Amino acid sequence: NPFLLFPNRIQHVQYSFYTSDASFPRHAIRNVSQNKVVIEADTQVSATVAVQVEQSATFVQGSGIYS
Repeated sequence: NPFLLFPNRIQHVQYSFYTSDASFPRHAIRNVSQNKVVIEADTQVSATVAVQVEQSATFVQGSGIYS
């Protein structure tokens, strides 16, 4: 993706899945690699998917912060 600053460094993904009708299909993230996020639903549906990714190298584990 040309909008991401670092290649292949997606650390966290958050997404919203909005259907255009009243249905609520099951959906999940299937893959995150090569700066691409793949989200699949269990049925064919017309939907809008909003995706937010973070490429930060810093994470918190236990009581410390690591880079």
